Amino acid sequence: MARRAGAVVLVAVLGWAATSGVPAAAAPRPFGDVEVLAKVPTPPGFPEGIAVQDDRVYVAGPATFGTTGKPPSRVVAFSTLTGAQVASYGTQGENLLAEHANSSIAFDGNGRLYVLNTQLGMYRLTPSNGKQEPYGDPFPDLAPARWSRHRARRPRCPHRRFPTTSPSMLPATPT
Repeated sequence: MARRAGAVVLVAVLGWAATSGVPAAAAPRPFGDVEVLAKVPTPPGFPEGIAVQDDRVYVAGPATFGTTGKPPSRVVAFSTLTGAQVASYGTQGENLLAEHANSSIAFDGNGRLYVLNTQLGMYRLTPSNGKQEPYGDPFPDLAPARWSRHRARRPRCPHRRFPTTSPSMLPATPT
């Protein structure tokens, strides 16, 4: 399953690369033509974030549940010319005894890659040297909301003729 998901994502990227002027193959290809560029290795598998910079495609993952006790999340780089894996960056600082995953990724104008991580928040990765640094705080774990019908009751609008809490008292629609 992980291999199929990886191939699907990279097919979409190659299609984008072929239509955006990024050299995806030696011979010119027709508009909208796609093919499998590479398979995402497992782990991480289950790619989610994807970004293209120069002649490389960067894929972040895993986008799955059940990562407790598994290796760190990764960002993997592939050559758009050959499809070969050219780099792999393990996420530093994750608690591997809890769920962990990389998600969305994007480049800034200076070639730095921003990675959204479920535990770390957002971190910045410099692909040229592999340096990772925190960029944004993680989302807090919130307790489940306790909903009570009595506390959540909306105030009745004074201009309404019928109460909003009882649909049976609403007027019938004209026929």
